[in-house]
Amino acid sequence: MLIKNMAVSSTVFLLEPDEAVRNALALLLRREGWEVKTFDKALDWQQTDEQAVCLVAEAELPDISAEEIIQGAKSSKIPIIFIGHNITPQSAVDLIHKGALDFLEMPFLQKRLVDLLETLRDSD
Repeated sequence: MLIKNMAVSSTVFLLEPDEAVRNALALLLRREGWEVKTFDKALDWQQTDEQAVCLVAEAELPDISAEEIIQGAKSSKIPIIFIGHNITPQSAVDLIHKGALDFLEMPFLQKRLVDLLETLRDSD
């Protein structure tokens, strides 16, 4: 994995295969002052050499498991926030126990995502 370990204080990676969801979240985050690098495939995220404060990722991707995303994020020392729907509460808790910062059930309050990211930026 080529992702750098050092965080940049204003960039968020967004890994979401659904173009409409990806575009809406990117717009929201940009309006809140974030730089956003979007990915529709995990391979593209895995091959980037850019740095970010956090990875926001769909929990159920067609090309990679949530556990593999967690492992990649851990090796890159990047916090991860999962988003998704149709996840059981136990599965969401399991993701957090495995290393995710949080899981946001869609649709979620936009403020919740923004607040989580602001907490990460403030801790830099």
